[in-house]
Amino acid sequence: MNNAITKATEYPKARKRIDRFAHSDMLSLTSEKVRYDLAESVSQDLTLADVISESDYRELEAAPLGYSSAAGNPELREIIARRHTGVNADDVVITQGGMHALFLMGQILAGDGNELLIHQPSFPLTVLTMQMKTLTVNTFTSDFQDRYRVNAEEVLKKLNPSTRLVCLESPRNPSGVCVEVSTVKTLLMEMMQRCPDAYLLVDETYREASYANSPPKESMINCDTGSINSRLIVTGSLSKSHGAPGLRLGWAITKDKWLREQLVRGKFQTIIANGTLDEFLAIQVLKKAETVLSTRRQQLGLAKTLVADWVRENATLIEWVEPDAGALCCIALSKDRFDNAALSQFYESLQHRSVRVAPGNWFGESARIFRLGFGFLTLQDTKTALKEISCALTDAAI
Repeated sequence: MNNAITKATEYPKARKRIDRFAHSDMLSLTSEKVRYDLAESVSQDLTLADVISESDYRELEAAPLGYSSAAGNPELREIIARRHTGVNADDVVITQGGMHALFLMGQILAGDGNELLIHQPSFPLTVLTMQMKTLTVNTFTSDFQDRYRVNAEEVLKKLNPSTRLVCLESPRNPSGVCVEVSTVKTLLMEMMQRCPDAYLLVDETYREASYANSPPKESMINCDTGSINSRLIVTGSLSKSHGAPGLRLGWAITKDKWLREQLVRGKFQTIIANGTLDEFLAIQVLKKAETVLSTRRQQLGLAKTLVADWVRENATLIEWVEPDAGALCCIALSKDRFDNAALSQFYESLQHRSVRVAPGNWFGESARIFRLGFGFLTLQDTKTALKEISCALTDAAI
């Protein structure tokens, strides 16, 4: 009888499990704390006190906790539309952060033989969130020496009739460099001939994070003369420029009715809707957007000046690509002063000093280059952290 029980409870040998979601070193940003975190690419976090008045609190208390619309709160979509020339609320779909919009695009455009074209180096989760068996991910590159500018001719070489999506960031992560309007116009025009079924997506989540009193660049949704190109998609979020990543609130803007409907259906079939409280708070943030953004632009302008001065002081060891916008930039260590052993020592020294930067291999870049975030810490902590990096550079350099 015991033998019968044993046989009954035996399980067949399990198949080897395959990871559907790849490992990302960036997970450490949310799981490991350090004293000086210069790996973050966001501005300082907003608090409820920054955006909620007493009357807002009373409205919040009375807010029903039911489902929102799958397309997103109508008032929120209208506010976002007004911040983009030529856009109306029906062109806007609210997503659960910018990443959700990218995920949905990958799902919508996937199909055997279909191809996605992404700029490298880039935000690594852009590639990871779209990787699937029925969508081939191809890349085109630009590098530090070319100031990470997109070369339209290099992109055009990669286009073919199977291309379904070309994905850009402006400003880019990790460099903070914007794509030229002329480049986007050229790509749209050529894509009509070479891959007429393809869309061009421009992620603008850092666009409004300009410096000091400088106004932000216009959205790429308006880059074409006349009517907005239906093959152009713009995405954004409240995470980077506004300081509200905890709301997980993003959006996609498109004039293509079929694509918009697919985005709404995809959202409904994955998360149903955004949280009603998240959308309520997003409305309050955007109603006060000019005050919120102005405060952050002043802080970013001062922080960027700190970084520029620091780069000059360490010019024999490092150089940088000055960003166009965003709380981030790329720093390169001198090839003459840092061999592989020195690079390892540099990163070990940073860890010992409880300073974190974002190494280039997070983004498909060389470890000799790292992303420096200068908007998350206070100005005093940023200054202290930069001094610590200077010491690590001096200790490791040959």
